[in-house]
Amino acid sequence: MAALARPADAEGDYLAALGQTPLPGIGLEYGELLESLGREDEAKEQYALVRARVALTQQRGGGGDELLLGRLDADHGAPSAAVRRLRAEWKRHPDTYVADAGRGPCTARAAGRTPGRP
Repeated sequence: MAALARPADAEGDYLAALGQTPLPGIGLEYGELLESLGREDEAKEQYALVRARVALTQQRGGGGDELLLGRLDADHGAPSAAVRRLRAEWKRHPDTYVADAGRGPCTARAAGRTPGRP
C-alpha cells in the first residue's frame, strides 16, 4: 500500500498484522514506514519493540535473528554493530541475504570498505 501512495492503508495493514502475529520483521518494516512518513520518534519506538521481540524469542530458546538485527543496525544508526552481527551471521550462514544486508554504505564505511565494493 505504501508503494501505491496509500500510507494510511499500509499503516492499518501493518497494525493488523502486528496485532495478529507480532513478528520482528513486520515490526521493522512498519518502523521504516513510519520513518518514511517523517514520524521518527514512533519509528524509534517500533525499532525498540523489534529488539525486545527478538530478545524475548532468544530468552525462550529461539533463534536470535541476527540477520534482522544486522539490517536494523545497518539501516538505522549502528553500523559498527551491524558489521559485527553480519560477520558472525556470515560465518554461520554464508548466503546472499547476509551478503546483501552488509553491503549498505554505512555498513561498508564501518567495516573500512568503500561503499559499493566488497
